[in-house]
Amino acid sequence: MGIKTILSASKQAFYEFLARPVWIFEMTVSPFVFATVALIMFRESPSENTTYIVAAAGIMGMWGSTLLGAGYSVVIERYFGTLQYLFASPSSLEEIIAGKALTSAFMGLWNLVFVFVIAFTFFRIDIEIAHPVIFVVALLLCVFSFSALGILLSTLFVLSRSAAALGNILEFTAFVICGIMYPLSFLPVWIRPLSYVLTPTWGAHILRWSVMEPELGQGFWVGILMVSVLSFLYVVIGHYLYSRIDYQVRVTATLWRA
Repeated sequence: MGIKTILSASKQAFYEFLARPVWIFEMTVSPFVFATVALIMFRESPSENTTYIVAAAGIMGMWGSTLLGAGYSVVIERYFGTLQYLFASPSSLEEIIAGKALTSAFMGLWNLVFVFVIAFTFFRIDIEIAHPVIFVVALLLCVFSFSALGILLSTLFVLSRSAAALGNILEFTAFVICGIMYPLSFLPVWIRPLSYVLTPTWGAHILRWSVMEPELGQGFWVGILMVSVLSFLYVVIGHYLYSRIDYQVRVTATLWRA
């Protein structure tokens, strides 16, 4: 991928964040709602559980922000009639989406900060993190893994005109399937294999370890490995799909009608 293109797209995504009110809503109102509902439901839990619940609410906001940046940027380009020109430009659409997804994921960290502020200010929750440094590292790993998944899923937005509905489905389905707020054992057995191939599942897993467990056991390192491997696979598969989409668009000239 072209690093210069990715950085330029990241810069553009940041300007779009400042210019569009919907981003402000995503960064403030959504995490406030997530945190309030979660803390009302679990406010009687032990302090380490409550800290993770607060972090989980932030993860939900991070995922929503990433999907908004990676997916809806395609929708916006299509709406303004510039999507086909991006395909014809020297820089690939994949690189542009990668930059926007990465910026959106990093901006999604604000969700986590805002949720912690809400928990401490309004609910008087004592934030206790067993491994603060590991927690920060796990967060950064989640940022990159969410970006990789956003790139992969953005291929669906390129091919679909029902992108808004698709985005809502993907956002809220991930909250349920990935077990961000509760253990995966609560889910039916038949759906768990899908949970295990999604990085938000393992991102929540390693954050849970860094917040709640006094010692980092084998389960934590398995989570790190799974997040890394799956992120790499997402990038590889996403690159392949974008190459196929680019070929199809140039041969059939059906992008505008897709």
